Amino acid sequence: MDKSKILLVNFDKLVQKSLYELLCRYGYAVDSANSTEEALSLLSETSFHVVLADINGSQDTVVVKKLKEKTNGAEVVVLASYGSLEAGVASMKIGAFDYLVRPVKDDKILSTIEQALTNTGAEDNKVTEKNKDVWTSKFFNKGNTHYGLIGNAKEVQEIYTIIERIANTKATILIQGESGTGKRVLAHAIHKNDSKRRHKPFIEVSCGALPREIIESELFGHVKGAFTGAINDRKGRFELANGGTILLDDIDTLPMELQVKLLRVLQQKEFERVGDHKTMKVDVRIIATTNQDIQKLVTEKKFREDLFYRINIISIVMQPLRERKEDLPLLADHFVELYARENHKNIKGVAKEVMETLMRYNWPGNIRELENVIERAVILDINNVINNDDLPEVITNHNAISISETSGNITEKFNNHLKEALEEPERVHILRVLKEVGWNKKEAAKKLGVNRTTLYNKLRKYNVLSQVEAK
Repeated sequence: MDKSKILLVNFDKLVQKSLYELLCRYGYAVDSANSTEEALSLLSETSFHVVLADINGSQDTVVVKKLKEKTNGAEVVVLASYGSLEAGVASMKIGAFDYLVRPVKDDKILSTIEQALTNTGAEDNKVTEKNKDVWTSKFFNKGNTHYGLIGNAKEVQEIYTIIERIANTKATILIQGESGTGKRVLAHAIHKNDSKRRHKPFIEVSCGALPREIIESELFGHVKGAFTGAINDRKGRFELANGGTILLDDIDTLPMELQVKLLRVLQQKEFERVGDHKTMKVDVRIIATTNQDIQKLVTEKKFREDLFYRINIISIVMQPLRERKEDLPLLADHFVELYARENHKNIKGVAKEVMETLMRYNWPGNIRELENVIERAVILDINNVINNDDLPEVITNHNAISISETSGNITEKFNNHLKEALEEPERVHILRVLKEVGWNKKEAAKKLGVNRTTLYNKLRKYNVLSQVEAK
């Protein structure tokens, strides 16, 4: 069977080498072009399935348009820096399949390429099943994992049981929990254990990350001429997910006008592309995630009550890491092994005092924050054993800071209210991290292991957003 062909365009040598090795490792045939002219020449001579292009500014939308015109059915995926985010959005308006914002992890690049291949009809040529198992092994059935989840805590064991009961049903699932608790991994696990859908597409939609003006087109697709820049018909994520599973991440951010259309898909399994009157049928399982209290949003008229009841048929709550710390050693070992392998380092493990330090910390960013901390430690380590010097100061200083900050009668301070007593350390920690990074919210969110939307929500919750904005 022929391999799927991918063309890399306009990457610097180091990034190009890294992408080339990654994609070849997972069974793709890869070529590269150091300029747009070289890329256009290659596209006129050879058929590619996916074009992966680097963009650096708004002028690069012209490059994307030229590439799209020459691709003969191939999908264009662009990589953008935060400074080129607008160019990424503009690229999608003129036909790019998707844009990824740096820094981006390998698994996200691979999953986006697989989704693009599904759209081109080249799914039979994509990653071989053997290589696909290698890729997904870091999420599924690896080491101390079960259905891609890691842990022996009672709450996690209960989730294992729930997965077995619901995987082969058609039920819509709502996964709730704080940012970084593993909601996406759980969604993958449910899909992989659905005997009917496991070999069909798994399509992710980050509702909170998509600009409002393109989210309807992203979900439902559009026809040529539907709006300015719609130069071709384009399938939406629901069409791409047909037969499989669609993950609607941060569903609480979905605009009210689109909630009505989503409700129709849930009830009648049908929709229309933007600008088209033809009704399309779809067979797709919907999994939604949220880190918000949706029932509260319903009360506040910010989320449709009828939609809430439709997505809340099966509800699973992911516990924060601070409430299942017995699993922290398993998670830490898993991430050490993962990033040691990715960075070609011979890390034997973590020192005992490091594990004690990690166990004392409260982990407001949950598993994602732990993963980021371990990845950093693996990269910085020079002794083949992770020690406290490899950890960020916010982790190693946490215990001493906590003692000094609670030296008074904390129960008096919060009038014996447990919720307030638990929230105050999080507020203090967020402000401390913001101060460390010079009040840069993007850097703070990265360091905390949460997205910027979550950070803004936390700042509003603690009534400190205006003070932070003034810094």
